[in-house]
Amino acid sequence: MDLDAGADAALCASLIASPTVAGTSDNVPDAPAGECSVGLARAAAVAETMGLFAAVAGEAASWATAERRAVLTFLDRSIDVLTTVRATVLVAERDSQAWVGSGDGSFEQWRGRTSRTGKRVARAQVRQATELGAVPEATTAVIEGRIGLDHAKAIGRIASSSSSPTVREAARSPEGQAHLLGLAETMDAGAFETTADRWAAQQDPAGLEQDHQRQRMNRFLTLTPTARGTMIKGQLDNSAGHRLQLALEAVTAKPAADDDRDFRQRTADALDTLATQALESGRYKPDAHVPPQVTLILTEETW
Repeated sequence: MDLDAGADAALCASLIASPTVAGTSDNVPDAPAGECSVGLARAAAVAETMGLFAAVAGEAASWATAERRAVLTFLDRSIDVLTTVRATVLVAERDSQAWVGSGDGSFEQWRGRTSRTGKRVARAQVRQATELGAVPEATTAVIEGRIGLDHAKAIGRIASSSSSPTVREAARSPEGQAHLLGLAETMDAGAFETTADRWAAQQDPAGLEQDHQRQRMNRFLTLTPTARGTMIKGQLDNSAGHRLQLALEAVTAKPAADDDRDFRQRTADALDTLATQALESGRYKPDAHVPPQVTLILTEETW
């Protein structure tokens, strides 16, 4: 497949008519006359290469450890790069308005239907694409391998979704981009996200406090007993939510080899553990509930 020049008309037509494309898109136009873009040929080449790799991935257990870890590194970077490239193409498709005549009520609905991922997944993809589109310097850094996708997502979230215009402007500025990228290149994604949020708070302290107060005003928690169990619904401010998450993690033991609970079940059990410990502690008076306790005094001979 010639990737240095546009694909000829026959190849372009065959790529557009392939089951992968034709089976998921209902408004793809006929192939243009003459050559079509290199982009289509290269996208097809990537898909073909992934298929070839998948054919040998089943042999991964027999690979040398160093080789297997190198493959994981290449795959991680490839997935990050492909996600940023998809974001660019999604934004271009959305902005082209070519999807409007499809009968779908929104771009997210169109994407969810034609990709067969559903509207919820499509909405998350479009939101991520919008955030990454706000920070092209960060996406370039992902493509160059200087930072990971999660680093770029953290920068994009601040630059695109912060409630403070001051913070958004600071994150998009050349100085802000340079500072955040410099930090991202030296930290893992989790530490960087925390540091980036702290930097954002420093750009507009008053706005951060106002946002926190808005979150506090909207907090709620309801417990509804039903025949299927107790349903829990609520919303906390970010600080309270973070404390709850840390508390749940603190009482969640590392699962044993025979532990068949999934993550959500372990989290539910952790919440029950917190509630049980609070009730048994006796600290929360006057209505604290302490389960009945029996003390036995035995002689050495009886023991």
